[in-house]
Amino acid sequence: MLEEALGGEAIPECNVETAEGVKVADVGWMSDAFVKEHGEEATFVVSPPICVEVMSPSNPWAEMEEKITLYLAKGAQEVWICEADGTLRWFGHEGERTASAFAPDAPATVTL
Repeated sequence: MLEEALGGEAIPECNVETAEGVKVADVGWMSDAFVKEHGEEATFVVSPPICVEVMSPSNPWAEMEEKITLYLAKGAQEVWICEADGTLRWFGHEGERTASAFAPDAPATVTL
């Protein structure tokens, strides 16, 4: 969905080196310009512009809040959280957004 809407490249299990160690976003999205500047490293010192986390019923919301904070601190411009029921939520430095700044037409829910 990310590549179709935005171009660039989406990579599963994207490692991001954070202040709390390496965290693995379920998906990271990189623009062509980001890839040209940073390459396709196994672990990113700078977070890709979008990090996506897919929650399972066992994930506490506090874990997602921590990851949002860590990814944004490492340079992510937006973090997408897909809740266990398929609801999408988008977060930027200012907090939760009503829609994605990158993909404003992204659906509010997805089928898992």
